[in-house]
Amino acid sequence: MRSDFGCPFFASRIAARTTVVLPIVCGLCSMCGCTVQTSAPSASGPPKRLELQRDCEGRFSIRGSPTVEGPASVKLPFEVRGGFPIVVVGLRGAPMSGSARQAVVIDTGGDIHFGIHESRARDVGVWIWPETYGRVRVWSLNQGLQSLGTLHSLEVDEVRVRDVPVAVKGGDGRRVLPTLGMRFLALFDVLVLDWKNNQVGLQRQSQCEVPASPDQEWVCFRWWDMIEAPADRSNGFVVVDADVSDQSVEVIVDTGSNFDLVIPRSATAREPWTSVLQAQKPIMLHTSTGAHMSRRYTFRGNFVLGGCMFHELQVVDVDDSTLPPGMRLLPIIGTPLLRRFDSVTLDFARRMVGFESCRQGTKTAR
Repeated sequence: MRSDFGCPFFASRIAARTTVVLPIVCGLCSMCGCTVQTSAPSASGPPKRLELQRDCEGRFSIRGSPTVEGPASVKLPFEVRGGFPIVVVGLRGAPMSGSARQAVVIDTGGDIHFGIHESRARDVGVWIWPETYGRVRVWSLNQGLQSLGTLHSLEVDEVRVRDVPVAVKGGDGRRVLPTLGMRFLALFDVLVLDWKNNQVGLQRQSQCEVPASPDQEWVCFRWWDMIEAPADRSNGFVVVDADVSDQSVEVIVDTGSNFDLVIPRSATAREPWTSVLQAQKPIMLHTSTGAHMSRRYTFRGNFVLGGCMFHELQVVDVDDSTLPPGMRLLPIIGTPLLRRFDSVTLDFARRMVGFESCRQGTKTAR
């Protein structure tokens, strides 16, 4: 998965679903060669620091980055609803407009800054580039279309983030909450999900240090990309090591998934997964491109993560045979499994994840 709006793919996950932007051939390659076409902002459009680009293969990208203003750290309450961590933020579509309060999902598995459905986008004043309207193809267990836009500012408590790129999904979607993706969260250096006290913390590492805890197990992570391209906090996902029945596997940390584990269908047919998955009735997954039938399992083996061993996990699969050529998907650990710890800290600056005091599981020997 690369680039929230960019070359060559865009990815975001909500619930147990993966969304990837696919190339759109512009039909102008023979005319423009290998140049990049840039759409300058208009007086009524986005700020000058954000520009829409389109390469000779017709792929859109937004050049520029949001700016973060305010205190070095904030804490705010969240609730878990439908298996997702949800916070309330302020959305401002224009400099002189008021701030609209909006509940949003914290989605560490979404390679976007901010995602919202078109109906809500209109309500809060998101500006959409006309040339992208309904023309950015996405993959979410199937193909669909989205648009690209910008939001003047997004307020998290006393922190204000200006000029936020937005993925605008088609349709009404008033019952579907917007999402804060990994690109937005990684504008900070530390994300703390305190499940015990229902608080989320965002810190800028240059001024705030992460407090150490004797009950916290720290593991290294790597930034990962679905096409195995170089990845970092601007286009990657947090991947950590786990053990399945004494075999090491890599998993994506995804708070935008409301299952313990989401596994590519191709992986369920081979070890270490085959012998530990007990089939259950299929389940319908609802994604940004529609509803899709998924196979459901109960995990009956030993799953070790962050120094704790877990059993009896709820698992669904994703049909990864529909992925575009050259892409692959890793297993995903979702919010229900992450909530079995008192807290989970993603330290983007140090490339480490801290798992504190597993509440449902067995502590393993260090």
